[in-house]
Amino acid sequence: MEPPINPTSGAPIATARHHRQDRRLTVEVIGEIDRATAPYVAAYVDDVVAEGDAVVALAVGEVTFCDSSGVRMILNLARAADEAGRTFRLAKPSGEVLRTIEVCGASEVLAIDD
Repeated sequence: MEPPINPTSGAPIATARHHRQDRRLTVEVIGEIDRATAPYVAAYVDDVVAEGDAVVALAVGEVTFCDSSGVRMILNLARAADEAGRTFRLAKPSGEVLRTIEVCGASEVLAIDD
């Protein structure tokens, strides 16, 4: 799945990249997580998660915007990780992400690393 493109600038609205260290998969998201980009981010995580990954971390420190669609996607990723016997962590959330998560009441159920 290709990232959604901003029609004005022609640049991706969100991008994702990943790396592994030991049994921890870290997926770093840059840009916006909203209704248009959440399916791309979720598909990216699904594509790169491997059987041996014990921890899935979503690094969102460079996310500039996150709406309730983004929070729903994060909660769905956390649930899927739990169902697969993995630990899910939200890593270094930007102020925008943290604020949206708190407003939605999701900070109570997510493991968040500063």
